[in-house]
Amino acid sequence: VSDSDEERVTSTWAVRRPQPVKRRVGVAATCIGTVAGIGAFHTSVLLGNEEYFFESSGIICGPRLQSHAIPHAGGEIPETEVVDCGVTLHSGFDLMRRLSPYFGAYSYDLIHKNCNSFTDVALWYLLGERLDSRFTRLDRFMKNGAPLTTAIMNQVLKAYVGQRGIQCTSDVYVRNKNAADFDLEAVIADLVE
Repeated sequence: VSDSDEERVTSTWAVRRPQPVKRRVGVAATCIGTVAGIGAFHTSVLLGNEEYFFESSGIICGPRLQSHAIPHAGGEIPETEVVDCGVTLHSGFDLMRRLSPYFGAYSYDLIHKNCNSFTDVALWYLLGERLDSRFTRLDRFMKNGAPLTTAIMNQVLKAYVGQRGIQCTSDVYVRNKNAADFDLEAVIADLVE
């Protein structure tokens, strides 16, 4: 085998070998309201042309920005900020497979295990980066101030519902028992291993 034959074989092998696919990763964030002057955000992960987000039925994959196109009470769709975060070799299938054990159906909790928790973990898995803390400020405020903050939130939500002529006597927010053991930092640590 001559040197030129070896070069040809090597270059042919390189052409035929599947190359890893790089996918752009982004975060979509929509401010859906404010509580005590702090923005309440819905976030999701953008992977190529797909969006991944977490809700009560688990991790959802859909068209880009699908979960952000929900109109407010006045019918307008709020503005969504898209932040480019980098490039990953992981696929959407990889993301779903790796994070589904942590974000299963019926484990969503408005305060303790929400879309922002998922986005934070997904960014860590895909890029080794964390979600910008400005998107989780209200989540941290609510967690750190519980049970006082949840009691106040329930009073505000009851008043809001009452203004619409609906009588509400029970708490609107009750912690989801399926999210009781969720520890964001433990999940991040588990993904490092």
